[in-house]
Amino acid sequence: MIVESEADYVLALKRNHRHLSEDVKDAFTGRYTQFTYSTLDKDHGRVEERIYTAFRPQEVLDESQYESWKNLSSLVQVERLVTFSDGTERRDKQYYLSSLPAEAVERIGTYIRGHWGIENRLHWYLDVTFREDHCRARKAYAAQNLNTIRKLALAIVSQRKDKLSIRKRLFTAALNIDYLKELLKI
Repeated sequence: MIVESEADYVLALKRNHRHLSEDVKDAFTGRYTQFTYSTLDKDHGRVEERIYTAFRPQEVLDESQYESWKNLSSLVQVERLVTFSDGTERRDKQYYLSSLPAEAVERIGTYIRGHWGIENRLHWYLDVTFREDHCRARKAYAAQNLNTIRKLALAIVSQRKDKLSIRKRLFTAALNIDYLKELLKI
């Protein structure tokens, strides 16, 4: 559907594609024509370096290994090295498939980083505003249902453009039926 819409994709390669995931991971040996881009961020008492490496799948994989991925043009590895203020380090790697050419590694890196920014911001709102991490709903689909309701409420409240914070908008809506109606556009 993405390709048919004439759009590009950058998709995280997870372990549920075990064979492809293992082959891509093994391919990052440095023997192939690679394109790299790196960033360095200093924030929250840590230094985080990200090294984005991309190359063409045709150099590494048989076509049969990736034929189900339409327009696959690059395999991407993101290596993160985080150095904390106490001197400890953490290193991890994540792999991606993309329809963008390997030469566009900087743009791919920007998309990957942008996605995590959205995810982190959403989680922060759900945790801080709705205290989602303190929720003890565990039975059946209760946690999943509550998460969906919280995201819907967040989307509705976020559309309102006034000087109140999201938390204050929720509080005001709980106390003022007219404000609630305005939020819901009833």
